[in-house]
Amino acid sequence: MNKKCVFVIGPEGTGSKLIARVISHVLGIQAYGEWRGGEWRDEGGHKVCHRSLPFGRASRYPDIAEWIAENESDYQVFFDDSGSYVVRAISDGSV
Repeated sequence: MNKKCVFVIGPEGTGSKLIARVISHVLGIQAYGEWRGGEWRDEGGHKVCHRSLPFGRASRYPDIAEWIAENESDYQVFFDDSGSYVVRAISDGSV
């Protein structure tokens, strides 16, 4: 099986952390409930990264192209045919 690198990115309050935790569990990175969903989770095989937008104390936005470049040689990435999974969470104000 090819190693996968999954980026879960979304505005605060959209459930992106929950999605990252579920993906981590499904890929066998860490059992659900053992990881709180912050930043990178890499246990030597697959890896997942969660970022709320913006993130950090200085309210930064991720450089996704840089993340892909850093991971595409070692991981299966499915983002614009380059090899990473990108999951974006959005909020629907009408719900």
